[in-house]
Amino acid sequence: MESIIQYNTLKRILKKVRFSIKLLLDRKYWTVDIYGWLKIIDNWKKNKYNYIADRFDCDDFARLFKCYVTREYKLNAVGFVVDWLKRHSYNIVVTSDLSIYVVEPQTGDVWKYENRPRDKYLCNLSLIIF
Repeated sequence: MESIIQYNTLKRILKKVRFSIKLLLDRKYWTVDIYGWLKIIDNWKKNKYNYIADRFDCDDFARLFKCYVTREYKLNAVGFVVDWLKRHSYNIVVTSDLSIYVVEPQTGDVWKYENRPRDKYLCNLSLIIF
């Protein structure tokens, strides 16, 4: 079941993602619980996009995943992350219980924000667009 997160609530939740620039472009954010997100990610993995260095790489996967979720499911509580320190792009999603998860759109791997592998997903000194 969908739920709505208000702009100010999302802004407050994202404070735990420190030292980053966050652009929240909407006033309301639609989301689902983690089980709904996992179903969406499973469907996303069926697309079988191929990595092509510098032509269709991490930033392209992350942008396309955000667009896919918005277009196919009408959910916008998904952020596109450009992580400058790690030179990597990926996504974060906020669930209906206001938890943050990191999504690697190239593989479909998902971690709760607090448990993400920090060697690849730092989220500091990053740009996050919702």
